[in-house]
Amino acid sequence: MPGCGRSRARGAVSAESWKRSARGLSWMRFPRSLGFAPQMALAETFQQIVDALPDDWTDLELDLRIFDERRYVDAAVLLVTCNAQPYSKSDWHWRLLVAHRFGHAAAVPAVHAALHLLDEAGIDGELVVREERTGRTEVSPMWGRTESVREEFRQLRAQ
Repeated sequence: MPGCGRSRARGAVSAESWKRSARGLSWMRFPRSLGFAPQMALAETFQQIVDALPDDWTDLELDLRIFDERRYVDAAVLLVTCNAQPYSKSDWHWRLLVAHRFGHAAAVPAVHAALHLLDEAGIDGELVVREERTGRTEVSPMWGRTESVREEFRQLRAQ
């Protein structure tokens, strides 16, 4: 809305805004109850974050906060599929751990689906990127495996 002082939050997420976000700033979605049109869906915001990452990213940590805390239980039920970890004494409600190709975290499609469920339920919130790691590779024992399996593994995991 022009003149409301919050027009900066509208539009697509650029690479620069993602870098600012990685330093602790966030992409905002304003609650519908305040009369602002929402910037974009949480799932769409998440997809733009993932698309802005380099191809060799391995781990991503996001914080999620919902605006209407009366819907906390509803949101918690919808976030079960991506193993969202609740904060007990924080301004943020959940920490989302996302893995790219391997690791002990939720897969990108699982997080996207959970955030899409929040959007469909009309639960407004915001995401902030807390940490992003790149350059890690999966360690897998190769003893006793044929050379063709080892070569295929190297090609799949090449960075």
